[in-house]
Amino acid sequence: MNDPEKAGLLFLNAKAPPRTSPKQFFTRALARKLGAELIGTYFLTTVVAVSDHAEFPAASGFALAGLVYALGHISGAHLNPAVTAAVSGVNKMDGMTALAYVAAQVSGAFVAGVQQRLELEDVGLDLSFPSIMPNASLASAFVSELTMTMALALVVLNVVATKSQENNMFFGTAIGLTFAAASNAASLVSDGCLNPAIGIALPAVAGEFSDIWLYVLAPVLGGFLAALVFTLTVDPAQVKQK
Repeated sequence: MNDPEKAGLLFLNAKAPPRTSPKQFFTRALARKLGAELIGTYFLTTVVAVSDHAEFPAASGFALAGLVYALGHISGAHLNPAVTAAVSGVNKMDGMTALAYVAAQVSGAFVAGVQQRLELEDVGLDLSFPSIMPNASLASAFVSELTMTMALALVVLNVVATKSQENNMFFGTAIGLTFAAASNAASLVSDGCLNPAIGIALPAVAGEFSDIWLYVLAPVLGGFLAALVFTLTVDPAQVKQK
């Protein structure tokens, strides 16, 4: 039997890689993580929905810091599809789990949006949602969301995924303050959303769909760009294993 025949026989006899069944994938441990992501994103979205544009960066930064401390030991407290994209981009999370995280985050954001719209209407107030500033161009808003989300995701990766930061007890504060600063920097152009779950849910609940694509695409690209910068700048020996 010649080599091509052997190769063909081996190919025919080769076993397909084992598939992960839904039961094997959706474990109790994953369910706990998804629950934490849903609840955390729900609370974060609630803060945005009831805050005016001037209050949003500081209020959300404080909320995010507290949630990172509270839920970080359960799910990592991403609470943001862009952060999940960054974590996945440095191979700290597989694609299926990342998609499950995003589904939980968006679900939590929608629950918060619907609840707050009903409650605010009851007292004669409007739901707050991210929107591009009247005099800002789409290009400026896109770049603003992309770069500021990259800054946020890069801080997250450096404080949670490097060995030198293992004993850092201020990781939640670092993430919350970075979000507040980055959101404030972007607020005059894109409103400083920096979170696709919130950028989808709140405008959709408010009936404003025109800019949702920007609040999804720009932050997600920012997350992947943060993963690239992290990979290029951090010593591989300092990166924690999965």
